[in-house]
Amino acid sequence: MRTTPILSGFQLVLICLLMFDQLHPAFADPIHDGAATDVQMLDGSTALHWAAYGGNIAIITELLAHNANPNIRNAEGLTPYEMAEKYGHEAAAMLIEKAMVAGNA
Repeated sequence: MRTTPILSGFQLVLICLLMFDQLHPAFADPIHDGAATDVQMLDGSTALHWAAYGGNIAIITELLAHNANPNIRNAEGLTPYEMAEKYGHEAAAMLIEKAMVAGNA
């Protein structure tokens, strides 16, 4: 049984706009409230996974600043750190690894 909520359409749109630099972070507060940064999509990915996939340092920094959990694994079994490594985003992987070591979970 799934215990984590699925993103609403509105939240997904906000995350996508934020990730592609189409939305100022000040307007994205709904995705930063509490566990909202850790909401998993159907494939188990979080906003942090998607930011890691794209190597988007600004979004990774913003999500981690709002307590996104860097230890969540998606359906493929990957953490955001492993996702960044898989797609060759070394700076993103290092940033996420730093959060993991600091206990940002």
